[in-house]
Amino acid sequence: MLEKAGQLCAGATWHAAGLVTRFGGSPKIKKVHVRALDLMTSMHEAEEGGVGLHLTGSIRLIEKGDHDRLLEAKQNIAMAKLYDDPALPTTMLGPDEIAALHPLVDVSGIECGVFTPKDGDVDPTMLTTAISRYAKADGAQFRFNAEVQSVRKLGAAAGSADGGFEVVVRGEDGADEVLTADAVVNAAGLWSRRFSNQLGMAHPAFVIEHQYAITEAIPALAGRLGDGQRVPVLRDLAGSSYVRQERDGLLVGPYEEGVPVRTEWGEGPPRNFAFDLFPPALDRIEGCLAHAMGVIPALQEWASGPSSTARRSGRATRSRGAAARRCHGTTTSTRSRTASRSRSRSPSTSRTSSARASSRTTWRPSSTRCATARGRPTATRPPRCARRTPSTTPSRTRTRTARAAATRRRERRRPRGRRCWRRSGQREPSPPSPTRA
Repeated sequence: MLEKAGQLCAGATWHAAGLVTRFGGSPKIKKVHVRALDLMTSMHEAEEGGVGLHLTGSIRLIEKGDHDRLLEAKQNIAMAKLYDDPALPTTMLGPDEIAALHPLVDVSGIECGVFTPKDGDVDPTMLTTAISRYAKADGAQFRFNAEVQSVRKLGAAAGSADGGFEVVVRGEDGADEVLTADAVVNAAGLWSRRFSNQLGMAHPAFVIEHQYAITEAIPALAGRLGDGQRVPVLRDLAGSSYVRQERDGLLVGPYEEGVPVRTEWGEGPPRNFAFDLFPPALDRIEGCLAHAMGVIPALQEWASGPSSTARRSGRATRSRGAAARRCHGTTTSTRSRTASRSRSRSPSTSRTSSARASSRTTWRPSSTRCATARGRPTATRPPRCARRTPSTTPSRTRTRTARAAATRRRERRRPRGRRCWRRSGQREPSPPSPTRA
């Protein structure tokens, strides 16, 4: 094991939220989650002091009137019966049952909840340390302050059947060392894309800025630190966030929209990025936090009281390519698109100025266009000198337009699959006359 930092868990592991779940949106993911949590539970029971695993269960909240979420919840419960332990059934909870398990939740707007037992969270540092002890017991070696510079696949003539790999490692003294291996496991985390690129592999992982907030002590959670006393993990689907207990407070982790993607870090953060955090930007998660306060009123007291100086931090996480594109993509509103089209019709307006207008909230109309109070462009009367004089051209234009519209209507009424003789330039044959019996 080659670790460029002086200890394990550098990068994004040490401050991860550590959520673990048996829930899965597909059968394959469900099997992976169940197997991983079973191994984690056995490791927690075998290790002296455990690995910081808290199996509180989790509740996926479904608000009133959300029929799609309710249908999805029923499908997930049915899938859990096929791929999960029958002794740990996933069940549907009513509002009263949710309030009994999590007394901080306001269930006035909750229709029901999906309860997954034996979900929870784990201390990522304790878990990583325990896994390293198991690896060392099986003969693995750990080298710290050893940064991998490059990975190269060797040819078949280098030894093994597939050739193996050549790894260049730079030690603490600055000297490079060349290692060979039959197999290489890319566990570089935030820097994993760097080594995948060296091997010519597509690895859709990007660094994104993800914000979360940790409250100070909440009186209702005082003394609820042991197993069986902690409140379950909440998954606020409508607010796109999760809420779990952090000591005697709460941790709120939203999946905010418009999350910044560090595209300049195409192959990972800088080399000295080990135990750093991004600057706080709670304004970006304000909507998610406001929704969480509606679900848990105790958060409102924390946000408005003297404890509002709780720890807030930004963290670096990895995102799949599709997720990164979805967060980083832009959507032009209908109003902006309309403004862009209207300005592009004017001969004096270039394409560049049209695109610039569509990205603004308000835009300055040209000499022949104006904007209403709602921002929709409307045509104004042209100057008197530019008014059209009466002629026969408009009537001929209207006649040709009416004829073309009638032709299109007739073609649409034709049965599908019939050849369009008018477009082919041939004369359409007349239908045969009906024969009398």
